[in-house]
Amino acid sequence: MLRRTIASLVVCAVLLAGSFAVAQLVTDTIPNPNTDSLVGFNALWNATTWSRWKSASLANFPPATTTLSSNENGRAVIEKGPRWSRVSTPAVSVQASATIAAEAGVRHVADTVCFSAGSTTAVLLTKLNVNLRDGASGAGTILQSWTVVMSASTGQSVPPVCFPDLQLTGTTNTAMTLEFSALLTNLFEDVTLTGFNVF
Repeated sequence: MLRRTIASLVVCAVLLAGSFAVAQLVTDTIPNPNTDSLVGFNALWNATTWSRWKSASLANFPPATTTLSSNENGRAVIEKGPRWSRVSTPAVSVQASATIAAEAGVRHVADTVCFSAGSTTAVLLTKLNVNLRDGASGAGTILQSWTVVMSASTGQSVPPVCFPDLQLTGTTNTAMTLEFSALLTNLFEDVTLTGFNVF
């Protein structure tokens, strides 16, 4: 029985080997796999060619500030791994600003942002912004911005709100910040920024 099984396997291997053309170098995109170049490699079909399945890295996870941010080529991000979180809940009349510091060889990816504001003493009618920055407080490119208007009254000026699944990627060796654009007298501001790193 064992000899018969081994013989069958050998025949199958010979048939498979005969069905493949001469091996070619593996590239990022490969036509229909009629060669043995895909043997031992995982590939994903994009309706035109086969793309090698690659892990998330600096090379294939470009910053959100570039025009390449929507290009995907076999990028595998199944689970992003451990998240980091930065929170800012300052005293009244102080600007809320949460920053994760720059790290060598790392890009920060904003996963979720949350913010709110309110007052127990009337504030002036004012328009502010909540900005997600590719950089430190007050610096760097704004990746996304939300306009919030404070009414001239007390109470919840901005109800607590969260925006998940943003996937906004910063640039290498750069801090990332979520902050209100300014302080407002008598206003309590709160921001929370969570994300993960790509290196």
